[in-house]
Amino acid sequence: MDTNPLVFQLQSRSGQAASTTILDGLADSGLTVVPCHSIVEVRRQLRSIDPVSPQPVIILVDGTHTSSVGNTTAARVLQQQAGIVVLCDPSEQSLLLRHLQAGADTYCHPDASSELLAAIVLRLVWRMTGPGYARSNDPVAQTPSTGWQLIHQGWVMCAPDGKQITLTTIERSFLTVLLSSPGLQASYDDLRQAIVEQTGKGSTRNPPQLGVLVSRMRRKFSQAGVALPIQAIHRWGYMFTADGVSVAPSVDH
Repeated sequence: MDTNPLVFQLQSRSGQAASTTILDGLADSGLTVVPCHSIVEVRRQLRSIDPVSPQPVIILVDGTHTSSVGNTTAARVLQQQAGIVVLCDPSEQSLLLRHLQAGADTYCHPDASSELLAAIVLRLVWRMTGPGYARSNDPVAQTPSTGWQLIHQGWVMCAPDGKQITLTTIERSFLTVLLSSPGLQASYDDLRQAIVEQTGKGSTRNPPQLGVLVSRMRRKFSQAGVALPIQAIHRWGYMFTADGVSVAPSVDH
């Protein structure tokens, strides 16, 4: 399996100089980087790739401006199986949270060295292609299961029909807590606390917006042809309403 990633860098108009530096640095680290000036260009580039190719795709988003959150959302909708790295200052917590809720997997400071960025990208690739990982378009991955399963250390949700949806860090944390709770029910407070503790995203003063997260997960699963059975419990929390749920014992926090 070719685990050398193909990196699409979605540039912003104001970040041209920085983008050139990033391109050179990542290329020096042995990564193949394709600069793109719009999400339309990313889509055009993706169409030239064999859909069953095992080569992992990483989309690098310049996330330094509020308007760039739309690029993160579009990138996740465009390529469900891609890894998304957003360049964003972690001190801008509100902006960073929006990117993560929009589907980014991880982030890197925009002024970080290209060596650090390359290390983050390669670590994400390892997570996407490591032992036990299965792509959603792999025929083996489409084998019907006996129910809903959280597998591959919690990074993949498997539906009863065998379809597998790769999760972002915040989605993984939310579903792990919900499916591990008694009665498949968890309060808003428990879910928010788990997300903050397990992912470092959000805080008690700026808690994760669970309604937005659940809405986006439902849309994401729907686009994969799966209805996500999560129901809101008024003024309390959420409940997973399907039977036959299992969580892999290897899920770590």
